[in-house]
Amino acid sequence: MLRKRKSLTLFIVLIICIPGGIFATFYFSATSANFYVSLITPTTDLISALLSGKIEFDIFLNVTGNGPISITSKGFNFSVYMEDVYVGNIKNTEGFSILAGSTEFIHTILTIDISTLSIEDIENIINLFYEQEGELFIKLEGWIDVIILFFTIRLPYTKIMPFANS
Repeated sequence: MLRKRKSLTLFIVLIICIPGGIFATFYFSATSANFYVSLITPTTDLISALLSGKIEFDIFLNVTGNGPISITSKGFNFSVYMEDVYVGNIKNTEGFSILAGSTEFIHTILTIDISTLSIEDIENIINLFYEQEGELFIKLEGWIDVIILFFTIRLPYTKIMPFANS
């Protein structure tokens, strides 16, 4: 009876630990990825921006995988904060791979909602830009959809990164 009980306990532990370990590895690989801005190009003309209150940019990101395994993402959606002021949204629905130990180059669209920015917010961002010698801190906060085994799982993602004027 004791032997049967130990076997059952071992079986239950393995059933919980193996999927839990697999999920933890995928989760770490997805959330440890770093996103860096490589190139920004405006796509909205001045008149359209004034009429809609939004400016769109083609933004190219370098995504570096720091996890132990490569993962596939179905996309992401991040709110963008510049010096703790909400400025817009970055969204990708095309899907991409985050390769372990290497960098992937992806294209996204950045939408800046100028109608939500006050004059004080813009002045503070500009002043901080000059005070910090051309460097601002950008915070990405949102989610990334990753494929783990056969399932798509939405993982929270928050990262603060410097953006330097080069």
